Amino acid sequence: MAIESLYQFVSEQIAPRYVIKPIDIGQKDTTSWMTTDFILNETDGPVTGLLINSHKPGPLFVGVSGIHGDEGDGGAANLQTALLFRDKLLNGASISVLNTNPWACRAQQRIAPDKEFNQNLNTLFGIESPQTPLEQHASTLFNMIVKTINDNPEKGVVTDYHSEGRSDRSIPYIRIDRTDNDELQELLLCLGLVSGLPMVMEYADLKNEGLEHALSTALVRQGIPALTIEVGSGADLNTYNIGLATSAAERIGAFLKMLPDQGQPELKWQGLHQLANIYAYKADGTRFERSATLYLPEKFLQPEQVITIPANEQGTRGVGHLSPYTLQDDNKLQTVFPGFDTALDHDIKAIVISLIPAYQEFDPLNPLCTAAIPETDSRLLGIYQGALKRIFGTVD
Repeated sequence: MAIESLYQFVSEQIAPRYVIKPIDIGQKDTTSWMTTDFILNETDGPVTGLLINSHKPGPLFVGVSGIHGDEGDGGAANLQTALLFRDKLLNGASISVLNTNPWACRAQQRIAPDKEFNQNLNTLFGIESPQTPLEQHASTLFNMIVKTINDNPEKGVVTDYHSEGRSDRSIPYIRIDRTDNDELQELLLCLGLVSGLPMVMEYADLKNEGLEHALSTALVRQGIPALTIEVGSGADLNTYNIGLATSAAERIGAFLKMLPDQGQPELKWQGLHQLANIYAYKADGTRFERSATLYLPEKFLQPEQVITIPANEQGTRGVGHLSPYTLQDDNKLQTVFPGFDTALDHDIKAIVISLIPAYQEFDPLNPLCTAAIPETDSRLLGIYQGALKRIFGTVD
């Protein structure tokens, strides 16, 4: 079982380089759990883990947070998800790593000032020949996740909780990686769609973006389903955003049959994407607040919303901005998405599979990207259709 494999890995791989301090062991009904701290030898940075076991075969749900260190909301969502799994887990197991980068967490900034750890942890997962303490730390945790999931007969999913550094400019959304593995891409699309969050697809050129060793990307390269949930704000503990992210994890757990079905008919959650307290900044730097609601199309996310990407309107980093348009009831929506050539000299038609509300002053330095598929991309459209069939059983 996955959790037993983890115990073995802890004793064989982690224990020689970490001091392990159990904090809490408990049991409720058929579920048992253990909370523990791993402290890398010759440092004082504890990494807290919560291990939950149903004692029944099933998938493994892994939650990771705190990679950047200043992500209070991401850590809170991960902890709430862990407690949810502790109380409701039906089968399988759950592992939550709450503060993956304890040194940056202690410094409350994205790169800790100590020269020995002056590196970005989000660029170190899956690297070859780790040398520095932080590289070794990232590799140990990465190898633990890979081994534990691969040793589990029903595999599982990894959710990496983040929070945006510019806390007041973000809303919760889910990001999925691109992969040449059709089966894995279909599963990632399924998990993104059932999460209930606005979904984005990662940039195609990750190396150019410096993201090829981000946790989810490195795991997907290993064939492991991994998602990134941006919980929204940074360290202000926005309970509404944290609740949205936790609910998304619960829906994913229900889809994997690890948690009870929430009772929504066929996952058609009309009006599920309720977004509120969206903060942005005016040109003069003052903050204003807007509320918005994102509605699902009548047929959930059928590929019928074809839009045109105008030529010569591509932004930097491969991001294109589209003018707002009306989905229903005068709710204005704007799409911003990656993956197209910045030198585009002709119009491209694309099918939108996830949307975000239109508020044009939202974080202009780091625009959000929705998932959109070029009409000519028959492979990805076929995978998308497969994802819908996997969710609903049939597609009209």
